[in-house]
Amino acid sequence: MQAAIPKFIWKHPKAQGIYPQPRYGHSAILYHQSMIIFGGEDNNTYETFNDVHLLDLTSWTWKQPQISGQIPEPRSFHTAVLYQDKMLVWGGYKAAQDGGFIFSDVAIHSLDLKTWEWSEITPDGIPPDPRTHHSSVLFQDKLLIDGGSYDIYSARDDLHILDITKMCWLNIQFNNCRSSALAGLKVRGQTLVKFLGDAAYGGFCQDILTLELGNLDSINTWRLANFIGIDNYRYQIYSQNENEIEDDEYEDEFDDEENVIPCRTIHGYGEFGDNLVLFAGMAPGDGVSHVTIGDLIILNMLDDENNNSNNYQALIPEVVGKFPPPRFGHSTIQFNQQMIVYGGLWIDTWAGNNSYDNEVYILEMIDRTNI
Repeated sequence: MQAAIPKFIWKHPKAQGIYPQPRYGHSAILYHQSMIIFGGEDNNTYETFNDVHLLDLTSWTWKQPQISGQIPEPRSFHTAVLYQDKMLVWGGYKAAQDGGFIFSDVAIHSLDLKTWEWSEITPDGIPPDPRTHHSSVLFQDKLLIDGGSYDIYSARDDLHILDITKMCWLNIQFNNCRSSALAGLKVRGQTLVKFLGDAAYGGFCQDILTLELGNLDSINTWRLANFIGIDNYRYQIYSQNENEIEDDEYEDEFDDEENVIPCRTIHGYGEFGDNLVLFAGMAPGDGVSHVTIGDLIILNMLDDENNNSNNYQALIPEVVGKFPPPRFGHSTIQFNQQMIVYGGLWIDTWAGNNSYDNEVYILEMIDRTNI
């Protein structure tokens, strides 16, 4: 049975104040009624940042707080999470070079959001190897870090857990790990959900995996979910110099037209009830490895009683309003049943140039009947 499909609307509010420098590969968290962004990479010079900006979501005003303490080195494609009144930052790279990266450190960087003071923490235990393009999420008092890259050719296949209360990396082994960079990562109840992403030369990831987190002292094994794709799925490719490329002009790399998995990486995503909503990113292209896309899809958890279902279905929702331009490396946060999108970069493979905007976009659900 196909799940009920919610309806969404795109909005484009006009913010006030001094905007951050345009960027991609930054992180964003929600703290009280503000979006806080850190770091990232300049869309033109590829210089990495270590600045902090705040967007008040009640007044739609950008502000830049006065920062003090042990300010982290500039970095891009790191991760950040909110823990109590602190933003915890880990990983990323400070520069890209010759098919690889110059990494930032493997310390935990903590920004006190009450005082705007940074501190640097070296946890006990064995930290993950330096990496970028990883994913992270909080589960109770633990920070989970999954996958990532150490060069442009390979992706890691590990999961690391930091006990934040003890500031100690835990020594836990996991079975059936899959190589991936920038996979989606969400905790639903006691279940960790990992979806899509990119395995570099291993190709785009087409799976959804789940891991039960209730008892980490037991055998911990990733399970492959039943993933129903989208029949006759196609994404449109847009050129910055031309109109939308029509379907009949675009040959994708899908093997067949039934149960097509909407592969992507470096995408943004939010959660609306039993739906994970994915926006934009990079996907397999017409004769190229990656192409920037700008569509919206849903991953719906079927039969979600007690959050222990292992069935997912990809759907195309009904959307009104003007879509934002295609992008990847953008950030998304959840606020009042809205997904807030900021930043990102659009590489136009055919025109041979890059484009970006410095705007904020809102995706809002307007049909909550079945959510």
